[in-house]
Amino acid sequence: MTDDRTSTDALSVVYATHVAADKRQFQEQLEDEIRLNVRTYSTASEVLEYVKTQNHVDCIVSDHTLPDLNGITLLQTIRVQYPELPFILFTDSGDEKLASRAISSGVTDYVIKSQVQDQWEKLRSLIIEATSYYETRQAVTAPELTVKSIFQASPDPMAVVQSGELQYGNEELLSLFNAESLADLADRGPVPCFDAELEESTPEIIKSVQQGERVLKQVERRAVALDGTTTAVEVTATAMRWNERSAVLLICRNLSERREREAQLLQFRKAIEASGHAVYITDPEGTIQYVNEAFEEITGYEASEALGSTPRILRSGQMSDEYYETLWGTLTTGEIWEERVINRRKNSEIYYAHQTIAPVTDIDENITAFVAVQHDITEQKRREQELRQYRRAAQNTDDLLTAVDRNYNFLFANPRYREFHGLSPEADVSDLALSDVLEQDEVKQVEPHLTTVLEGKHSTFETVRTDAEGEERRLNVQYFPLQNENGDITGVGASMRDITEKQELIKSKQQLAEFRRVMNNVHSSLVRIDSPQDALSSVTNIIASSDLFGCTFFALTSDWSSEFVCASDTELSQQDVREFHTHEYLNAVFEQGILKIDDVTTEPFKQHINEQPSHQGIAIAISYEDEQFGVLTVHTPTEADIVVDEIELLDQLADDIGLVLHNYALKQQYKTFQEIANWIDDPIMLQDLDGNFEVVNDGVSDYAGLTKSELRGNDEFAFMDSETAKRIQEMKERVVNDETVINYEVTADLPQKGIRDFSTVRYPHYDNSGSVDGTVAISRDVTEINEYEAQMKIMERVLRHNVRNHMTVINGLAEHIQSTTASSSASDYATKIKEHSRQLTNIVDKERRITNLLADPPPTIIIDLVSTTEAALTRIHDTYQDVSVSQDFPEECLVEGSVAIEEAITELLENAIVHAESDDPRIEVAIDCDSTAGSVRISDSNPTIPEMEREILWDTSKIEPLYHGQGLGLWLVNHSVRESEGSLTFQANEPQGNEITIQLSKDTENPP
Repeated sequence: MTDDRTSTDALSVVYATHVAADKRQFQEQLEDEIRLNVRTYSTASEVLEYVKTQNHVDCIVSDHTLPDLNGITLLQTIRVQYPELPFILFTDSGDEKLASRAISSGVTDYVIKSQVQDQWEKLRSLIIEATSYYETRQAVTAPELTVKSIFQASPDPMAVVQSGELQYGNEELLSLFNAESLADLADRGPVPCFDAELEESTPEIIKSVQQGERVLKQVERRAVALDGTTTAVEVTATAMRWNERSAVLLICRNLSERREREAQLLQFRKAIEASGHAVYITDPEGTIQYVNEAFEEITGYEASEALGSTPRILRSGQMSDEYYETLWGTLTTGEIWEERVINRRKNSEIYYAHQTIAPVTDIDENITAFVAVQHDITEQKRREQELRQYRRAAQNTDDLLTAVDRNYNFLFANPRYREFHGLSPEADVSDLALSDVLEQDEVKQVEPHLTTVLEGKHSTFETVRTDAEGEERRLNVQYFPLQNENGDITGVGASMRDITEKQELIKSKQQLAEFRRVMNNVHSSLVRIDSPQDALSSVTNIIASSDLFGCTFFALTSDWSSEFVCASDTELSQQDVREFHTHEYLNAVFEQGILKIDDVTTEPFKQHINEQPSHQGIAIAISYEDEQFGVLTVHTPTEADIVVDEIELLDQLADDIGLVLHNYALKQQYKTFQEIANWIDDPIMLQDLDGNFEVVNDGVSDYAGLTKSELRGNDEFAFMDSETAKRIQEMKERVVNDETVINYEVTADLPQKGIRDFSTVRYPHYDNSGSVDGTVAISRDVTEINEYEAQMKIMERVLRHNVRNHMTVINGLAEHIQSTTASSSASDYATKIKEHSRQLTNIVDKERRITNLLADPPPTIIIDLVSTTEAALTRIHDTYQDVSVSQDFPEECLVEGSVAIEEAITELLENAIVHAESDDPRIEVAIDCDSTAGSVRISDSNPTIPEMEREILWDTSKIEPLYHGQGLGLWLVNHSVRESEGSLTFQANEPQGNEITIQLSKDTENPP
């Protein structure tokens, strides 16, 4: 390389790196500098070839890691031929040892990228400064002296071979071969002593390099010293000029230390791989550089997936941001982090790990990496959870659990054992012996079993023991040995189950056959006998014939009086039976549904005239949906208590009887349908499954403009617009498919009546077998009503607008009085005016919401109680920004309700805020959700809501004229919840506060 460049030429810079991204960024960052001409290469060979063939190169920048040579060897090669040429080592990582070797080899500057801010600007400055200094040095420095000084300063053995003869070598070369002078080495041949060649010989390599057949060659050899010792070396051969002639430079790097380090690293890696713990290593920025096999097994991520990513791929979302901030803050200060962490595997499965993360620092205490070791403790957490569950199970179980040591001193007793034996829940049972709790005869009874268990066997038996209430209970007892870690028996564990009811269960099984007999015979009578009275008489006889029951009575009712009675197995006459079915008796049964009578021979519900032994009775209301038909009364045999199973049997029979009576009533109603339909003005129609008319009244014929005979066999498409007829067809299909009653409105264009609005109720119609065979609809012309409601809404909006405008003026005048008057009383009056103005505006707003709700009630749909409550909270926060509300919500709670529930929740929240005594009210909102219902609970610490206002929440009456603003709001809450078929509960908290709960049912028939 010669220098024929002028002072105005751009500086020629060569950059060596095999990283494509670094090449691209180097050119982008430095080529915009007008004084720099940048070229990039991937290998040291390419750099040496370019330098050899070019007229001038001003600066070389090199990474330390290259495919063929490392940066230090390239530096040494350049230094021998171009002693003053600026050479900057620009690398991603390094340590004190690498820096020392670079400096010894004559590096111009040494830059670790991660430790320099504005690294490209720093590099540009170094290049310009170094080349300027280089130009000055070239004029004053003798090249041959500089080369030899570089040889001697090099930490690596270096030699110059020319025409097969050793021309020069530094002190490190003599030390490598244990020679005192070059002459000692020259006596051994033209090339310093190396062991036998495996492939290409060292002389052949030297010859090919000197003749220009290759730029450089790097091989591993063993140098044989004069005393016979050998050293593993890496030999790099490259062409150079020596005394104006071609020569070869040999650089020998001692590999012993590297081999030792590689062995240590291999040993360390094997230890990591065998540890069974997940290990990963990141760079200072947190990018994963290494993972072991255990990491792949535990996390599910392959090494190829993890490398280049960050540990964020393991985040479960269950650790807080503060956790990671503390972790990172600890590591960046050089401290070790050790904690439990909840992570997520690749398959989204959660796992628990005990994690230790340690920073790795260089000699200057700079962090160069982080090493993380994770011990999977998921199984340990599972065992801990199981242990907690076992403990909870032991505390909550109905079984009696206890344990004693070999001396029969108590080790443990669960709450049920303590309760049974009258021990205090807080008592320290370790101070008690078995004889302190059991009677002497009870101890004698169990001692043989205890002895058996202490010999290593199990023992199971039954015993009768008296509990703390003095009641004898039969217990099934299981004794088992307790063992320590060495397998030694240390005591006896006991599990005792109360099986007193077991005999009753056996009796219940025996009764099941009788239940089935009664049920089958009753069903047969209900289906076979057409007359309700005859069927009920037969059913009464069947029930009374069973050994389970005694006297049996049935009463069909009308207007709270008995219109038909029947009885079986009794001395009472028909008149006697009628007389004990009093208004009070029937009311009590219908109110409770099932009325248990402790003694039917005494008041208040005495049902025998002659003196009879005391016995119980059960009365069950006969109904279907909201329709009440009568009462079934059954007495028990003398001295027998009625049991739950018998009540359930009678309740089922009552349901079946109610259904039969309902179907009979439907048949009777159907017979009079045509007669009723003909004298009602509203259109009434019966249509089949296809939607065709079967029965119509005069109202249908009048609106359709067709005769009844013309309508039969046709549907609505025959006389109204197709769009409306299509919607009515959809309503008919919905009623048939869902077997439900629906209300809907349509606007129809009729040939003679013009455009009319109809409000329709449509019912499913059933045949004799109980199957749907069509629909029944009753329509009402509401055209004039709708027009009236529209006008009323317009008037309501005008009124509300005027009220708001006047209130704005009143507020403005009040504020003017406050700002201009000096009178404190006048200012107070102005404040009251503003407050009453605000309250009146709120009342107007609530009136609007109530008017809209009543005029256009929203349908009941499936709503998410969580998102509905959050929407209400958002509205509250928009108005009351400084109020905080505590929240406890599940992720989702789907219930049946209308969108008006949001209004109800908003009203309750606002009521809690405006009636708070402090500026920082305590308000809590919680949502509970189970398989049948969801509820939102709103609690505050305000004074208890007055009784009169609480009654508004439960009152089902209409709005009263004296309701003030809060009264309207609470009425709105009440109405919204009732329309959603929900319930409201109120509870006063101590010492003060209110808790209001809205509960809504879930759609159990059609779950989402």
